[in-house]
Amino acid sequence: MTTLVTGASGFVGSHVARQLVASGHSVRVLLRRTSRAQALDGLSVERVEGDLREPLSLDRAMRGVRRVFHVAADYRLWAEDPQEIYESNVAGTRRLLEVAAQAGVERIVYTSTVATIAVPQSGGGLPNEETHAALDQMIGHYKRSKFLAELEAAKAAAAGVPVVMVNPTAPVGPGDWKPTPTGRIIVDFLNGKMPAYVDTGLNLVAVEDVAAGHLLAAEKGRIGERYILGARNMTLKEILQALAAIAGRPAPSVRLPHAMALAAGYADEWFSRLVGRQPRIPVEGVKMSRHRMFVESGKAEKELDYRPGGSGPRARGSLVRGAWLHRPPLEDEARCSRCGSIGVAVRILVTFALEDEFGAWRRLRTFRSRNWGTVEVQSAEIEGAEVGILLTGAGPRQASAAAAKAIRNEPGSIHCCISTGLAGALRSEYRIGQVLAARTIFPETVPGDCSSRIIGSSEALISFAAECGATVVGRFYSAGRVAGTALEKRHLGASADAVEMESFGVLHQARVSGVPGVAIRAVSDTADEDLPLDMNEIFSEEGQVSIPRVLGQVARHPHSLPGLLRLAHQNKRAGESLARFLEQYVAVVAERAGALEAKAESMMQ
Repeated sequence: MTTLVTGASGFVGSHVARQLVASGHSVRVLLRRTSRAQALDGLSVERVEGDLREPLSLDRAMRGVRRVFHVAADYRLWAEDPQEIYESNVAGTRRLLEVAAQAGVERIVYTSTVATIAVPQSGGGLPNEETHAALDQMIGHYKRSKFLAELEAAKAAAAGVPVVMVNPTAPVGPGDWKPTPTGRIIVDFLNGKMPAYVDTGLNLVAVEDVAAGHLLAAEKGRIGERYILGARNMTLKEILQALAAIAGRPAPSVRLPHAMALAAGYADEWFSRLVGRQPRIPVEGVKMSRHRMFVESGKAEKELDYRPGGSGPRARGSLVRGAWLHRPPLEDEARCSRCGSIGVAVRILVTFALEDEFGAWRRLRTFRSRNWGTVEVQSAEIEGAEVGILLTGAGPRQASAAAAKAIRNEPGSIHCCISTGLAGALRSEYRIGQVLAARTIFPETVPGDCSSRIIGSSEALISFAAECGATVVGRFYSAGRVAGTALEKRHLGASADAVEMESFGVLHQARVSGVPGVAIRAVSDTADEDLPLDMNEIFSEEGQVSIPRVLGQVARHPHSLPGLLRLAHQNKRAGESLARFLEQYVAVVAERAGALEAKAESMMQ
């Protein structure tokens, strides 16, 4: 008997697949071409490429299948195009149910969400499976899409399709690589990025229990019924106190009023649209937090023999495992003698000025906060190498200081350095999103500890960049300020191909320590366009974008708003192009790190 699992590359879906395999099932998983399937590493499953939006791929995946676990969902609290969420969650579910019914599948378990049930109650008591919510009670596109998808499943069941619905609460535990919003709480707390909290609550459950509940629903669930898979109701304050006990660090004591959190959310979302990144404080998430999503799961316990450990040690155990997996590395962990990383022989430093330049790559793969000595980086393992992302701040002074601290922190530990981000084109032939790799970089102002006005990129790193599709150019100009007008760019274009602010400072510090380096940038504005605002006025002293300064400029120059929106779109395109390039490029650099060793020695001479 073959069992099909959709969403198996995700948090809950991967646990469902693992438990099915452990129970002796022959498992087939439906994966998109772009799916990151590391959650299935080492698991004996049949992988089939397909997409919920492509009926023919669903037909192929369904051949010979007896049972289906439809776990896949587009789980986002913000999307530039919300219709994408409905297309995957509602239309995709409808298509899958239709194809499964035509294939004669014996049982379908549809993974809904507790959000379709956990709505405010007027008569007291906790929501349960008998709670009837309405579409207008669903906050945001994700909740509305899941509500409509659950209606599709119920409609199919009423028509005779053998569908059982499960409604997980907030799972925690190992494998939350994305992470989920609940996992994000753990990550932010452990990284010291949660100075305050709001008065809200969740029902926590071990992800292993959620997966087990799926298998029980397939065996014992009644067609057309839904079952809450939850465990323990906890306020956010209680969750943070539990994490504090696990991690040995204090829990935040300041409770943030919802009105203040909502205002911050609106400001962040507005600014995020301008710069072309996902909001860090989604407004929908803030609105959801007004209501404690407490429920009771007695029906699943009674009908499915569902026995969550969440009311006892298991939920705490999963919280512990989730916190441990997201923790910063411990100083006494086994480290490689060459580079000090955990079991990794090659270490690559990649610098960006701003989080917004890095954001597109962060969305392609998981990065975790790590400490390289005393410096915090965002780290990922790529082709056996540890890649550390350092956000330097905008400007030559900030970039040079941050790079010096990182590179000189542990001499000899970094194999190569890639200075990257966005840049303005100085030649008319360069288009938005084009990736440029510069053979040389020269600055507006030479640092006091530097004897040269020109620094060259490593020839090996340049050749790797060309192989990966970058356009190799002669020179970048590292300016002391943003070149904001076409007139400035035409003047600079006589001696350089693109303008940015950080590469000379970064590669100077790399050169001092004998680390091969390269400057790579994606074009975000063309040579013939003026920037809509004086971008030099929006940065703080630390080289970070100041939202109040941006708002102040827009208030003084409201006519600049269309230009800002255009620039935000261009930045988004350039960032996505750069992220795709870096995914390929860094893997090539990691594979050929040995070729850089001789270069490092020659640079010291």
